[in-house]
Amino acid sequence: MNLIIISFGYQLDFHIDDADVTLNVCLGKQFEGGNLYFGGVRCAYHQSSAPRKEEEFIFEHKRGQGIFHLSKHRHLAQHIKSGTRHNLIMWCRSSSFRVPLLPSLSLLFTQQ
Repeated sequence: MNLIIISFGYQLDFHIDDADVTLNVCLGKQFEGGNLYFGGVRCAYHQSSAPRKEEEFIFEHKRGQGIFHLSKHRHLAQHIKSGTRHNLIMWCRSSSFRVPLLPSLSLLFTQQ
């Protein structure tokens, strides 16, 4: 798990997070704009393909509210028209969903 508090005063381009799930909570400040836009899930080879209309979703940031989403769901932070937005972002990974270590490497961590 990684946790960060970040201040946004700019737009964040279309991307996915390097995690399994993401929690994004708006801590506030005075700002206008900066909503989260979601545009569907794609495999690694099709990340840049255009989203279909039914895949598009916009989450409006409000102080004290957050969104919990799949990290592989493509998203961007829209332009902040004025002010600065502060967010708490937590990226979580689950070893159940990750590729296990190679057997030879796992031996190094289990031997005492």
